[in-house]
Amino acid sequence: MKHKSFLIFLIFILWSCGGKDFSETDVHRSIDLTGHWDGIPQGYPDKPKELFFAVLSQRGQHIEGTLTIFYYTADNETSAITGTADYGSIRLQTADNKTFTCGQPVENPEFDCTWAGIAGSAGGSVSFYRGNSGESLPQNIFINSYDLQKQGGTGPPVIFIHGMYSTAATWNAFGLLDKLKTKGFFDKHEVWTYQFDWTAPIEESARDLHHRIETLGMNPPVFVAHSMGGLVARSYVALGGNTAKIITLGSPHMGFPVNKLSRMVRWFDVAGGHDLQYDSDFIRRINSDPRDISHRDKYVTFSAQMGLCCEENTDKRCLRRRWCRDYPDWLKKTWLLNEQDNDGLVPVDSALLSSGLPVQKYLDHVDLLDPSKSDAIVQYLLGL
Repeated sequence: MKHKSFLIFLIFILWSCGGKDFSETDVHRSIDLTGHWDGIPQGYPDKPKELFFAVLSQRGQHIEGTLTIFYYTADNETSAITGTADYGSIRLQTADNKTFTCGQPVENPEFDCTWAGIAGSAGGSVSFYRGNSGESLPQNIFINSYDLQKQGGTGPPVIFIHGMYSTAATWNAFGLLDKLKTKGFFDKHEVWTYQFDWTAPIEESARDLHHRIETLGMNPPVFVAHSMGGLVARSYVALGGNTAKIITLGSPHMGFPVNKLSRMVRWFDVAGGHDLQYDSDFIRRINSDPRDISHRDKYVTFSAQMGLCCEENTDKRCLRRRWCRDYPDWLKKTWLLNEQDNDGLVPVDSALLSSGLPVQKYLDHVDLLDPSKSDAIVQYLLGL
C-alpha cells in the first residue's frame, strides 16, 4: 500500500511540473545581462545628479564588468563590479564598496536596484536599461578649409552653414538637402553650402563669408545655420553683411558652459569653442552689437530639448523615468552637465535667443539635422 501511494504521489509531481527540466533555474530563464546598461536614478523631481554606465559580462550566475558613475560636476568614478544573478535577484558590488540589490529581468530588458555607498551612505534607487553600444565620444578629425559651394537650384540664395565639429557634408548626412530637393525647395531657391574652420575664432570665419558673398555679388541670402554656424551668420551681419533671414538650429546665442563641458569634450578647447563660452568677449560683443540687434526681426530660432520621460500609471503618477529617445552616450553625459534644459549641448534659452519657435521636444542637438526627426524644421524651410 505504501509503495502504491508513493507511486501515485510521484506521478502527480511529474504531471504538475509539466516535464520541467529541473536543471533549469530562474537565472537561465532570465535575460543575459551581458552588454551595455544605462542607469537612471529615480525619485528626483527634475534632473538627476548622476548617471550610471555599466558594461557587464554574465556567465551562468556570475557577473563581472565595470561601472562608471558620471556626476553633473563633470567628475566621474569608474570601478570594477562583480556579483551574482540568482533566483530572481541580482546582487552587485563595486571595488570601492558600493552595493546594488536588484530585481532580475525576465522579459523586459531593464531592472531596478537600490544602491548604497560605504557604510550605507548616499545611494538611492536606480533603473537600468539596455544602452546603445556604449559608443565613445567622437574624435576631433574635422579641420576644415573655407569653401562656399553652389549645390544647385534657382531663385533667391539660401546658404546652409554647419556647426562645430562638422563640415558642409553634414547637411546631407541625414538626407536633409535631398529631402528638400524632392519637395521642390531647389525649384524656388539657389542653394549653397558654406564650410568654415570651426577651430578658428568665429569672427574670422564671418569675415571670410562676407568676402565671398561680396565677391560673388550675391543678393542678400537666407542663412540656415546649425549650432556655431548661427553665430557665424550673426557675426557676418555685425560686420556689415546683408541678409534676408537667418534661421538657426540649436545655436548657442547666449553661449553655453564650454569650460565645464571641455573637461569631457576635448575638442571644445579651441579658439572657436572658447568664443561660445558664457560671457566670452565674443558673446558679449555679438549680443550688444547695434547692427545685430537691428536685424533681430529677421532671426528665426529653433531649439531642442532632450531628457527623461515618465512612465505613468492610471493615476498619472510617475512610475519610473527613462530616456525619451535613443540618445548617444556622450550626449547623455553632456546633457547632465548642463544645469538648464538643453539638447545635450546648448541650453534651450540660449538657442531661442530672446524668442523663437516652439521647442522641439525630445530631440538632441544632432537630431535637428535629421528630417525624419525634425519635420517641423523641414516644413518651415519648405515654406520659405
